[in-house]
Parts: sequence; C-alpha cells; structure tokens
Amino acid sequence: MTDLLALGNWRLNGACDGRGVAPLAEALWEGNGMGSCGVVRRPSTVKDEDDRFFEEPTPSTSKKAQALSPYMNRKPGAGESYEPTHFEHLANVGTHGVGIIPSILAFYYIIDASHRDLQYMLMVIYGIFTTMLFSASTLYHYYEMIYRPLKQKQRLRYYLHICDRAVIYLFIAASYTPWLTLRHCGYPGLNLKWMIWVFAILGILYQYNFHEKYKTLETILYVLVATIPSVAMFTMNDRSGLELMMAGGVVYIMGVIFFKLDGVVPFAHAIWHVHVLLGSAVHTYAVYVSLIGPDHLNPVPDVYAPVSSPEPAPPSSHEAIYNHFKAIFPELPPKDEPLRSGDYYSLEQIENFLRSVAKLHKETTKLLQVGTSEEGRQILGIQFGVNPANPYVVIDSGIHAREWTAIHVAYFLVEQYSNGLSEGDLQVRALVDAFNIVIIPVLNPDGFSFTWDADEQPFKHRLWRKNRSPKRCTAEGRCCEGVDLNRNWDLAFSASQDPCSDVYAGPSPFSASETRTYSRWLRTLPALEAYIALHSHGQLWLYPYAYAQNTYTRNVERTIYVAQKAIDAIYAYNGTRYGHATPADALYTSTGSSMDWVERELEPEFAYTIEVRPVTQEYGFILEKDLLLPASKEIAIGINVVLTEAMGFRQTPFRFTGSTPKPQKHILEQRDPPVDEPLDENWMKWLNDN
Repeated sequence: MTDLLALGNWRLNGACDGRGVAPLAEALWEGNGMGSCGVVRRPSTVKDEDDRFFEEPTPSTSKKAQALSPYMNRKPGAGESYEPTHFEHLANVGTHGVGIIPSILAFYYIIDASHRDLQYMLMVIYGIFTTMLFSASTLYHYYEMIYRPLKQKQRLRYYLHICDRAVIYLFIAASYTPWLTLRHCGYPGLNLKWMIWVFAILGILYQYNFHEKYKTLETILYVLVATIPSVAMFTMNDRSGLELMMAGGVVYIMGVIFFKLDGVVPFAHAIWHVHVLLGSAVHTYAVYVSLIGPDHLNPVPDVYAPVSSPEPAPPSSHEAIYNHFKAIFPELPPKDEPLRSGDYYSLEQIENFLRSVAKLHKETTKLLQVGTSEEGRQILGIQFGVNPANPYVVIDSGIHAREWTAIHVAYFLVEQYSNGLSEGDLQVRALVDAFNIVIIPVLNPDGFSFTWDADEQPFKHRLWRKNRSPKRCTAEGRCCEGVDLNRNWDLAFSASQDPCSDVYAGPSPFSASETRTYSRWLRTLPALEAYIALHSHGQLWLYPYAYAQNTYTRNVERTIYVAQKAIDAIYAYNGTRYGHATPADALYTSTGSSMDWVERELEPEFAYTIEVRPVTQEYGFILEKDLLLPASKEIAIGINVVLTEAMGFRQTPFRFTGSTPKPQKHILEQRDPPVDEPLDENWMKWLNDN
C-alpha cells in the first residue's frame, strides 16, 4: 500500500469485490479519479494561489454518483456538479476542436464572396463569433481536462466557463444579424436586429452574476434567445434559404436535449457539441448561398455598386456593349401595324396607341395632356374611368429615358385595361368603376426620343438618363445637357454642382419643364388614392422616403402590408422575387424624387416606386424582348393587388397593432449615388471614335 501511495499519491476509499483494495492496475486507471469498480480517488495536491479564489463546485461523490463505466459517471444529485470521465473530457475537447479550422476556412470564403461593404461587415461579425464559439469551448474543456482532476486553476477555469457560455449568446446574435439586415423584414425584424444584441449582453451579465446557480433557467434563456428572433425571419420578403435555417435550428434544438443528459447518456455533452457543429455548418452554408454575392435579391442590385476603377475600359468591352445593343434592338414595325406587347416601341408609336385606345373606349376613357417637355412635346396619358367623384390612381413611367422596360410595363397596363373593357373583364370593370386610373407611359418624351437616335449609330444614346434641357457649364468649362427629372422635385431638393453627372438635379426645384408642368397637373386632382412610379431595374417594391434612411410615411404599416401582398402575389404567379423597403434603406439616399414629393404634398393612401426586372445583370437597362411580357404581367398582377386592397380599405379601414417606425425630421447629407456614369461616357467616346 505504501508503494501504491508513493506511485500515485492517491488515497483509496471503498473496496471492490471484497478484496479491500483494488489491484494496482485498476487503481492507476485514469478515469478522472474513478477506479474501474467505482473507487473514488482524490489527488492530494496542494492548491495554488489561484485555486484559493474559488472553491471547487461540489463534485458528485456520493455512492449514487459513482462511475457507471469509463464513458459516463452517474447523474449528479441536487447541488452537485457533474464529473466527466477522462474519455468524456477528451470527447468534449475534440468535438469542438475539430470545428476551429473549418470555421476559419468558412470565415475566409464568406468574406471573399462578399459583394459590397455591408455584406463584408456582416460576414466579419458572423465569422468572428463562429470561430470564437469553437475556440472558447475547446480552450475551456481543455483546461477542465488537465486541471479539474488536480483541483487547480479554479479561477481560470471559472472565467473560461463564463466566456464559453457568453460566446454562445454572441454567436446566436451574430447568426441572426445577416438575415435581419440583408433581408427586408416586417416589424419584428426592424426591432429584433438590434434587440438580439441587447439580449446577448443581458445573457452575458446573467452568466457573470449567476453562473451555474440556476441551470434550468439558464437553459431556458438560451432557448428563448435562440428562438424568439426566428419569428422575424418568417416576415422576410425573400425567404430563400429559410429552409436551411430551419433545418439548422432543428439540429440545435435536438442538441439541447443532450445538453441536459449528463449522467444519463454517455458523452452527452460531446453529443451536444456535435449538434452545434452540424447546425452551424448548415447555417453557414445557408448564409453563403442565400445572402452574399451580387445575384441575390437583398438588399441592393449591384448596378449601383461603386465602379472599381475610373480608368476607361478597353475598346473590346465597348464593342461588346455595342454588339449587345445591336442584337436586341427592335426593328420598327410599319407605322400602320397595330402594336402588340412584347416589343419596344418608339414615342410616336406609343402616343398613337394611346389615341387609339381613347377613341375605342370613348365613354370610359379619355386622353390627357399632363405636362409639356423642354423641347415642347406633349406629355400624354390616358385615363380609365371618368367619374369625377372617384379618387385618382396615377401610374407613370419613363422619367428616366433609358428605362425602356418600365415604359413597356406602362404600355402593357394600358393594353390590359383596354382589353379588359372590351372583353367585360370583371376585375378591370370593378377597378374602373372605383377609380380614375391615369397611366402615363413616357414622362420624359425628349430624353426617350433621344435614346431612339436614328443617326448612323442608332445606339449612341441608348443609356441616356436625363431630359434634354439646355447645356449648363461648370466653372471649369465642362458643359452638358439635361437634368435628372427624379431629382428635380421640391422636397429635400439638393442642388448639384456638376451638370455632366447622370444625377444632376438642376439649378432649382422644378427648373425642368416636365416636373414643373406635371406637378401642377397633379395638384389639380381632387383626391389621389395611389401614386405608382415605374422604374427599372432591381426587382424592388419601394415606398417613401428616399431622402433619408429610417424615415417612413405616416401610414407605413398599411403601405408595407399591401406591398408584401403584391410581392407574394407575384411570387405565387411565376416565382419572381421582389424585395420591399424605402429607397434610402435599400439603395441610397436621393433627394427631390417624385414619390417623396407626391407623398408629402398630396398625401395619397399609397405611394410606391417599382423597380422592375432584372435584379441585376451587366446590361440591366436593356432587357431581352422575350422577357418583356413576363416582366409586365407580374407588375400588372402586383398593381392590381394594390388597387384591390385600396378598394377594400375604403370599405373597412386598415388596423395595425404593431410598433410604428418614427420618421426622422433631419435630411442626411446628399451624395450622388455611384451610378454607371463612367461606363456611359467611355462607351459614347468609343462610339465617337469608331
């Protein structure tokens, strides 16, 4: 016995099989102080100075808690802590240690795949806390394996345990943040994307003050913090990737079961670790395939991504642009041939079409002139419904000359309502009986006509955006024509200094004839139910305001509710996903826009700007003709949902019981958005040189 104590410095308690003392081989078996027959051994080491800071939690030393096998001790009694076996310690270290390198590699890949600054920042947050989760857990369990049997380093192990639990809260918050930030959510998401970090901080404070005191409550807190934010994810406008997130969540929940089964299931805590490892892998994959990169819905079409280099592109790229234009540029049908949707048409053809529809339905429609252009052209629209007692719905497009797809959508709407009246369509008849619907296909006739330049190089001005107001010059002598008509309205107007910018707002509000005369006509309307501005491109259903972030209209709850219903109807029709947000929140701040002015000055029940197809592509303003009809049909479906909902609200007022974002009164500093201006200039220079 003396030799045995000298070899192992152990004090042996109990007996085995009536022999009084276990054999030397059993006594030396390193089972975290447990002999193979249940003998409890405690090392008689001296505590160091750190160990005196905290007393070791009461171990499960009762007969009830003696070892069942080398792979599991008995379940601890009340007030006792579970004593893992040596093999359980090894498993606890290994099951999270194997996740460190993969988490670092995943960190690298999601950072590399990030398409813009917001994605990059969110992936940094997500990657850091995912790696910390596995690193902190591995470090803590390693120190437990080495020093717990020796009853040393109590202070260090105590704080490592707190850090291990604290990182779990931070990991939960970091897992939700990319989804609630890069996806447009309903009201739960607006608040929960910052509240989850508050929950994480409160959880860490709880750990610091009540560590290991109320274990059941601690588990409940973890489950609540991990599950409550998931409610917001079901309000996302784009739910792609949600199935993977749910699958990962199920894996986590299954793991929580094992979290509480120490002493019941061998390696229970290690099994919990495996579930965390698998769940985080599923969630990381969902983030990688659904949230990052240029080709996903949310939050920003990459046409607005900053141009990486101001250097002109090589001539070969301009030649590719030229050839792309040429490949899809429409051949004009004979002027006496009736127009059919699914093609691009000139200003003259569209205006003739409006006149023919007004002539066909004399009793229910009328041709309108809503304004005059800088070059003296009429801005024409057509009104469906002629009851002066009905409120008005105004739909305009073509405020930016190059957005031919949006103009086609407006043309398609005119065609659909005209055909509906001819065929007795009940929905069209109900809408026309309820509203006076005015559709203005080309709000910028001068600019649109300019994009149809019929010189020897007919594509030279295809990407022209502004109107054709007279040249203005900078102090340096640069002179350019045109004003961006969607920056020229008198709300939060911000005068631009560079007339050669694609977003030049003009010298003063309503300095352009188009905005000045059109706004006067809008003021003549006795009641405006809805205003819808059609643009391209981006697949976004936008609502006020554009001039400042986190700034919303007075009836934002109803506005978002109807927008979501329109988006859901489009998705149900053909699977096309649209996002919804304010322009400032989803794209960039822009002052002097038509939607903002109409919302503030005329107070319609609904005001939207719709960015039609595509989400993004290299030539997004030049949609192939075979996609025009699908793009137009889906927008028509969405708009009809808006008008149908508006009819319903006139009968039953909308009621909302959630929280309302409060508009901010300040105006953010305005900067020109990073549009593709260098591309236009270089492209036109190449054409001039060739």
